[in-house]
Amino acid sequence: MNKMSVNDILKNIELTSNGTKPFNEFRKMLYSQCGEDGVILELLRLIKNEINFYVEFGAWDGLNLSNTANLRINEKWNGILFEADKSKVRENNINLFHEKITSNSINKIFETYKVPYEFGLLSIDIDGDDSYCWQSLDDKFKPNLVIIEYNPGLPNTIPIRVIENESCVDNGYFGSNVNLLYDLGISKGYEFVTTVDWNAIFVRKEKYDLLNISKIDKDEVMKIHTKGNGCSEYRSRMIVRNDLWIVNEIF
Repeated sequence: MNKMSVNDILKNIELTSNGTKPFNEFRKMLYSQCGEDGVILELLRLIKNEINFYVEFGAWDGLNLSNTANLRINEKWNGILFEADKSKVRENNINLFHEKITSNSINKIFETYKVPYEFGLLSIDIDGDDSYCWQSLDDKFKPNLVIIEYNPGLPNTIPIRVIENESCVDNGYFGSNVNLLYDLGISKGYEFVTTVDWNAIFVRKEKYDLLNISKIDKDEVMKIHTKGNGCSEYRSRMIVRNDLWIVNEIF
């Protein structure tokens, strides 16, 4: 684990995004932010998912920019939603709970709320320590699909993430890049499938062949699922606190 200046990370990196992102032709924006609804449905169909249960954190109010609302409302799924901002958790009957998920709390919270060990979809979007939470989740919890946010301001030549508990979304220093998530997924028994803007999607390794696509190696991720040398909007803000990033090759 090495601290690294963002200036060093970005030096001499110029990558161009090209090629087609698998399954992005199925994008459909019903409740999700960038069309994840349609991609999720197609992947669930292909892997013949039979466990219609989801877990999502942070879930906001369960509707706005949600990766699971379509499953609940139109596909009749059940599930559990967690949100750290109490003001967004209103009286409702959709199993939305005020809980802050961290790497230290995730397993206890999942046990407390009786999350099943196997379920259809896990959605992680907490604008910060997303990768640390997924990494800490006990391997007895086995969602068929995982969708997790990454930071589009980070280049993908090396695995990078913010130092845990140091995130600040307002200044762009949060999350991790796809390079790191790719390795994390493998360590958890998952294969990388695709990205939808700033969300990466993974499937359980034993179900990957059902997607009928070739395995995507990291070189291809670099070429297709990258924002070049970092999305310019986030890249400019990252320089504000360039001491908060680590190169993390631990998987």
